[in-house]
Amino acid sequence: MLTHQEQAEHTWRHLASPDLWLRLAASVAMVVMLGCAGTISTTTSTVTTVTPQGAVLQGHVHAGQQPVAGATISLYAASTSGYKASSVSLLTQSVTTAADGGFSTTSYTCTSGQQLYLVASGGNPGQGVNSSLALMAVLGDCANLGTGASVTLNELTTLASVYALAQFMGSSTALGASATNAMGLAHAMELAQALVNTSSGAAPGTTLPATVTLPAAKLNTLADVLAACTATKGGIANDGSTCGTLFALAPSSSGSAPSNTIDAALNIAHQPAKNVARLDALAGSSTAFTPRLSSAPPDWTMALTCSGGGLNNPSAVAIDSTGSAWVANVAGAATKLSPLGEPAAGNGFADASLYESYGVAIDAQDNAWITNTESQSGVNGGDGSVTKLNSAGQVLSGTGYVDGGIYFPAAIAVTPAGKLWVADYGQASATLLNADGTSAAGTAAYVSASLPYPVAVAADAAGDAWFAAYGAAVHVTAGGSVTPYACCHDAPSGIALDPSGNVWITDYDASSLLEMNAGGTILQTLTGSGGLAFPQSLAIDGAGNVWVTNFQSRTLSGFSASSAGSLSTALATATGFGSDAGLAQPAGVAIDGEGNVWVTNSSAGSVSLFIGLAAPLRTPILGLPRTP
Repeated sequence: MLTHQEQAEHTWRHLASPDLWLRLAASVAMVVMLGCAGTISTTTSTVTTVTPQGAVLQGHVHAGQQPVAGATISLYAASTSGYKASSVSLLTQSVTTAADGGFSTTSYTCTSGQQLYLVASGGNPGQGVNSSLALMAVLGDCANLGTGASVTLNELTTLASVYALAQFMGSSTALGASATNAMGLAHAMELAQALVNTSSGAAPGTTLPATVTLPAAKLNTLADVLAACTATKGGIANDGSTCGTLFALAPSSSGSAPSNTIDAALNIAHQPAKNVARLDALAGSSTAFTPRLSSAPPDWTMALTCSGGGLNNPSAVAIDSTGSAWVANVAGAATKLSPLGEPAAGNGFADASLYESYGVAIDAQDNAWITNTESQSGVNGGDGSVTKLNSAGQVLSGTGYVDGGIYFPAAIAVTPAGKLWVADYGQASATLLNADGTSAAGTAAYVSASLPYPVAVAADAAGDAWFAAYGAAVHVTAGGSVTPYACCHDAPSGIALDPSGNVWITDYDASSLLEMNAGGTILQTLTGSGGLAFPQSLAIDGAGNVWVTNFQSRTLSGFSASSAGSLSTALATATGFGSDAGLAQPAGVAIDGEGNVWVTNSSAGSVSLFIGLAAPLRTPILGLPRTP
């Protein structure tokens, strides 16, 4: 694998300023984080009633390795009336666990399409009744319940549930999504079951792809933290008990202390940078779940690592309407990963037109558009092209689209109307393409001295574009009007729009993040906080939170949404999230409809998936960011 400087010399050896590679590399995922106005498709199925005798629901509840007797079992269906709305209780008779922690019932009805989960509360884990005990496990779609299947509820199934469902969940009895994001909720349920086997209660689950690894020791360690409370008599915040200490260390974002272990786990998932070492200390020498970490982690984020599928020096990443991630690879084929991270093709989708690929964007038909900074010698004089692939990975663009003055294209963005903006790094220009790859602006690109070396592009709700260029953010209209706004040092590396239409720019050399309004007025500049260090790319989620990859420090930064009179605050630790997640020169970043954050590791040939860290985002990107 080439070093960062070697890549610069290799890729831009024929340009006057090869050091500008830093800015290009920093742009590789910008086009996928700018927001969207399109709709996310949802699956539909025939509604069929499952009778009370249709499936025996049985299982066991354990606190650590101890059975819990007398725990109350509840069965819920997630709400479809809104995020974190009240869940629907389905049991028609009360169910409690026996002395061995076991339970069995047929006293419920559900319909296919309903997303189900179990909760166990209270009960005696051996030291007395613990009213603070609350554990859960995801069952998924009612239609998939199998007769006689056994379910384990323990700390691991609880953590898998709250992390995967973090953005849909307000408490153990408030879990739901909008009707327009049924797919995101279903994917989150599937992810929870992939993280932990709900039958055995151990990690990983049987559906986790073989090409995906999870941080088992970190997950086990946090399970031991919860077990330090569940296996006791309980308590309330600050009462001196282990549960009381846990609840004091894991407050909600508003500062209120939880009263049960599900809510405590959920608060940790929502605020993974808070009281990390002190929480870790609660686990003591527990070995209820092994292997575990030998020391406290840097944070409590949980990140999967995805490999295979042709990943080779991955650059940009974009999410389609099904929740699948498309990745452009500088040294390889195009990669498509399922919502669980499984490759759609073992070696990716290879084609001669895919060459030195950096940018990727998805249109409303789930076609993937990839920019190739170089091309075959007989195509555009070797000066680059754009490749279009359908959702099955078939190339629709022949040897590559080259109309409109395409010249070393670095990044690409799709407008709400389906046109494509291309950042032509090789010259001071922008290209606007139609959906068939022909130029939408005549034979030439929009060339302007005010658009020097553009490396990233974002399309706004009106179909205009914002480019990160040498020392400026540049607004270009569909009619070709070019307006530069001085904003930063020589190395702006990424650009994105928030739900209000404000423009965010990462400045690689200055290790900073800037926000400006559509008129070019700088609203805030963030430097040094939240782990910002040579930031490459940024993504903005449905709530307006900003997520930034730090290329050299190998971390992920997060910042809260800004509002009138209120500046953003860092969500990560002082060094950023994920320093233990194996990030390797992280380049691209994108957010899906579950709130997972996808990060490409350019020097490791992998993609990291941070579970439930961001607010869900409607995909694909077709305008300003919106919650699905």
